[in-house]
Amino acid sequence: MNYICQECGGILQDLAALLIHMNKTHDQIPKLQCILCNEKYSGFDVFDKHLQYAHGTNHWGLNLALKQTNRHIKKYDNPSLN
Repeated sequence: MNYICQECGGILQDLAALLIHMNKTHDQIPKLQCILCNEKYSGFDVFDKHLQYAHGTNHWGLNLALKQTNRHIKKYDNPSLN
């Protein structure tokens, strides 16, 4: 899953790369936003606790689920992959 920098439009391969980019390039750490309920958090620890208690998952599990869903969508969009 790619992440897009909201400051410059740069495309980063994962959340860790986005955090490093934001810190080094723009001197700021972005808030983590829950894609399930749009709540925002400033750190992984609080974000993971939110996901665990509010949604029964964590950001790694959520990322894995999104990747699997995207793979299934691509299969249906491109039947030659089946």
